[in-house]
Amino acid sequence: MGYISIYRKWRPQNFSEIVGQDDTVKTLKNAIKTSRLSHAYIFCGPRGTGKTSTARILAKAVNCKEREKDKNHIEPCNICENCISITNGTNVDVIEIDAASNRKVETARDLIEKVNYLPNYLKKKVYIIDEVHMLTDAAFNTLLKTLEEPPEHVMFILATTEPEKVLPTILSRCQRFNFKPISSDSITKKLKTISAKENIDISDAALSLISKYSGGSQRDANVILEKLASLDEDKIKVEDVAALLGAVDFEILFELTNILIENNISEALFFEHRLQESYQNLRIFVEEFLNHLHTLFIIKNYESAYEILNINAEYREKYSDQAKLITNNALHYYIDLFTDLYREIKISEGSKILFRSALIKAVIYNGNDNENKEANVFGSSDEKISVFDREIKDLNLKIIEIQRNLINISNELKEKYENINVNKFEKEELKQSAAVPLKVSSETEIKTGTKENKQAASENKESLKESGTSKGSANDIAAGKIISDWDRICKSLRSKEKGIPLYSQFVETRKLKINNDSILFYLPDNYKFHKESLNKPENLKKIEESIREVTGSLFKVNFFFEGEGKDLTDIKNLTGSMKKTSLSQDRIEEKGKVIEDIDKDEKIKTQIKKQYFKIKEANNQDSDFDYYVNPDEDKIEEYNYLEKKFGIKEKKSGD
Repeated sequence: MGYISIYRKWRPQNFSEIVGQDDTVKTLKNAIKTSRLSHAYIFCGPRGTGKTSTARILAKAVNCKEREKDKNHIEPCNICENCISITNGTNVDVIEIDAASNRKVETARDLIEKVNYLPNYLKKKVYIIDEVHMLTDAAFNTLLKTLEEPPEHVMFILATTEPEKVLPTILSRCQRFNFKPISSDSITKKLKTISAKENIDISDAALSLISKYSGGSQRDANVILEKLASLDEDKIKVEDVAALLGAVDFEILFELTNILIENNISEALFFEHRLQESYQNLRIFVEEFLNHLHTLFIIKNYESAYEILNINAEYREKYSDQAKLITNNALHYYIDLFTDLYREIKISEGSKILFRSALIKAVIYNGNDNENKEANVFGSSDEKISVFDREIKDLNLKIIEIQRNLINISNELKEKYENINVNKFEKEELKQSAAVPLKVSSETEIKTGTKENKQAASENKESLKESGTSKGSANDIAAGKIISDWDRICKSLRSKEKGIPLYSQFVETRKLKINNDSILFYLPDNYKFHKESLNKPENLKKIEESIREVTGSLFKVNFFFEGEGKDLTDIKNLTGSMKKTSLSQDRIEEKGKVIEDIDKDEKIKTQIKKQYFKIKEANNQDSDFDYYVNPDEDKIEEYNYLEKKFGIKEKKSGD
């Protein structure tokens, strides 16, 4: 007989030789022992994991003549006439069909016609359909009835690498067995047996590298071993495997990691030179190094890491030792750095320059990641703090000047407004306007918020500086930034889809508190509707997006009542006189030149004064709207609020 390939020569011939599928083998052996064999099986799993070999072994075990003599005999004997003919593929009662090349409905119809014929030699006629997912829907539907209720003398064994493409009606008629990828240890053990029998001199490290790059396929590993056996070498070394596969040696990955941990710049430069001289594919090397870093991260942060990692036993101790030497911060930095490098190498040229730059960045990393991040995010250098202080002081002076001007204008307008009279023609209009609380327009509120926020931010900054903490904590700086950017956040929120109702509720926030990466906003205690609406997931998401767009930082947001918190920071810090000024100014602008004629009647003067003080009382309320509790009609409640807040009349059907 001529030369037979290693993967064919070493194909399993009984259940004990099947590698890495212990659960499946145990179940099938018990089914044979108890005579509870199904009429149809489907074997699913990656290539090279033993699906077709297991199907042939099952066909031999069912039809073995030794089993006819002894019912407890489960393994095929491989010496009887039936076993030998099935192994050689010459038995006419074991029909193997390649569905990839026989996928049409005609093949299925031909099978149905012949399935009723009794077997010629064996007890059971076995149909093995490989790559069954390649059959057309018409062919599947033709098989349905026969597959569900075949003759007693027939057994179907289907095999596929893509079970999701098989019709559910087919899957439901078969017993399913999932073949998993074979572990590296199992493949290495099998390769040692084969190399010893075939007189192939190969190092253990080379066998470990073969098992890693076989992807859990014993057949692929056997093929690689056969290629290496053809090399004209005394002994196959790990360098030969790396050269043949374009693979990366484990030792190189450990070496580079140690260089980065030690911050050894000279060794890093020499390592880069050696890598270039070896003509290593840099994309493959970076990919393998990223896998190495991910493995270290899992080992460092998961107690039972080796239960989920496919690593040879001989390397586990080495991985554990190296994981103890590296910090999580360093791992995060290296993973981010080399992930970006991998992405750039895939889409651009100049991979050598990109790799050299990334390696230099990695080797000079000092590990103080938390301090670096705080410096980058909050600008903690003395120069940035001093510039920020000067800007806050300038803004504070401008705000004080604007406050004084507004107070003067307010006093003048108050004096004029108390001395004017209204003619009879405008008397009714003034009464109606006095009956409704005066509202501040959204535009005015945004402008006012700008001054408030800048003033509050400056006061926070000044208080921090006076207490001797000019740099301030991260939370205090973040709170000052949120307050100073309040108007921009509100505008961003208002610009979003359906953002006006949400904005109108959000601006009622009175205080805030920063807790690391969370912002706690506080509403007046009677604003129950606002709190429930703002805490809806979709609204929280919009608010978080607006804050991120303006500040560049990602915060989690939640809303509470003022009574639920302490040590809070005011958002709106205006004095009562300023509020009166802005409201009075809006009132005068709204009425304008309507009041021109003067009525001498003392009775009308008295009515006007009463109406003025009624309006003044309404303007000094903390809330801009009356809160209505109507749990059964949330939408109507929201419309009422919008109508009063912005003068928007919601258009209803029939209007």
